[in-house]
Amino acid sequence: MQAFDSSKPLSVDVFNDGGPIDKSPWIRLGEFDDLSEAISTSKMIIDVFLKEHSPFSSSANHLALKYLKQGPMPIINGTKNLESFDAYEYLDRRCYEVTQDRLCV
Repeated sequence: MQAFDSSKPLSVDVFNDGGPIDKSPWIRLGEFDDLSEAISTSKMIIDVFLKEHSPFSSSANHLALKYLKQGPMPIINGTKNLESFDAYEYLDRRCYEVTQDRLCV
């Protein structure tokens, strides 16, 4: 009899050090067959935080620093990732876009 592996090839996890000490600080947010779905989920995690905190940030750098201190940094696990999504690069670009949009209004 052959074992059937039902797990998906990709997962998105975030690190949360605010939980109980006897549990893993890694939280699995989802498993995916498609890399684009994993990337979309990772972007959504960053965007939700930025939307909530951007009104209180004076600049893109301030917002990025706040995210790096408090935000859940998504990690895509799986062999297909291979540098296809850089969360830090996305964070920098979105912080700039979010704060520029606010200044232009």
